[in-house]
Amino acid sequence: MSQLPDEFYLQFKQGSEGGGFAPTTKSFEYTIQRTKGGALQIAGAERAEGEFTFTDLPPKTLSAEEAGPYVEQLLTILRSIPAGGYGGEASIAWSGAGLEWSDGAPGGGEGSAGLAAQSTPTEDQKMQFQSAVKIVDQLIEKAQ
Repeated sequence: MSQLPDEFYLQFKQGSEGGGFAPTTKSFEYTIQRTKGGALQIAGAERAEGEFTFTDLPPKTLSAEEAGPYVEQLLTILRSIPAGGYGGEASIAWSGAGLEWSDGAPGGGEGSAGLAAQSTPTEDQKMQFQSAVKIVDQLIEKAQ
């Protein structure tokens, strides 16, 4: 049985912000949160392609039992790769279980422990980050 942290906060964003005269592409923003050992609470919003505003999605929940293996795998990945800019259109920020981690993309940002990234991620680390993105996608898909 996996050990799911009693409390954590995860922010996940995917999609292009656009800029200047560039149109935005379809985007999602999700927060996944667990407090006091309860089920995961998932809040989300989406922005349709070409739009500038987000529309809230219905809230979802996911049991701790079902989420445990995914969160454990996600934490293993985040602890093994440096915080920093992984490029692409997805970003993850994690707080909890003794870890503060952010990839700082899109739109910049700071890495782990409030420090800017010190090195460029390797190709292997970029692949691990993409695996982390897929895990977060799976958590969101499994939630009801």
